[in-house]
Amino acid sequence: MLTAVISAPLVEETTKGAFLLVMWLLMRREFNGLTDGIVYAGIVAAGFAFTENIQYFAGRGHAAGGRRVQAGPSSCEGWSLPSSTRCSPA
Repeated sequence: MLTAVISAPLVEETTKGAFLLVMWLLMRREFNGLTDGIVYAGIVAAGFAFTENIQYFAGRGHAAGGRRVQAGPSSCEGWSLPSSTRCSPA
């Protein structure tokens, strides 16, 4: 477990940086300033987060014995809702 806690962020952040470096090397004309780099970095980070969330929800479905796991506003997973809101069972 400790290995996953240490190695996963190192691999993920290194991959994000490498992806941005490759983008910068191949598309130098598109990088007109610091703002472009920040925007591209945000898009890369959002893509990683999206993929990670999909893998998390898919893993929850598999761990639940193959049942369908509801991933959306009514399941309260990944959503910020008031404490008075009741979550429906997945």
